[in-house]
Amino acid sequence: GSYALNATDPTGEQYGGSLFITAGEGPNEYKLQWLVSGGIHEGMGTLQGNQLTFTWSSLSGTDQEVSGSGVYTVTVKGELHGDRFINGVESPGKEAAYPDKK
Repeated sequence: GSYALNATDPTGEQYGGSLFITAGEGPNEYKLQWLVSGGIHEGMGTLQGNQLTFTWSSLSGTDQEVSGSGVYTVTVKGELHGDRFINGVESPGKEAAYPDKK
């Protein structure tokens, strides 16, 4: 599905964007794509219970070469809330993703 993203990066700067989640190859596997200011990030995640654990990286040719990992908690409303870490940065960014209205 597609989600509206409201987030704060590790420096406290707010940003928005879109998050797209599609089925991966295995059971409970998902592909994630973030469209945020500064670039496109792609990742793979695994859902266990209500925890979606993922790794991600920026696509080459974007403004910055970054990668990292994170965990979202999936709420009963289908929202995603969690931390997204950037490799080499101690504190995570906070992200919240809300399902786009059909």
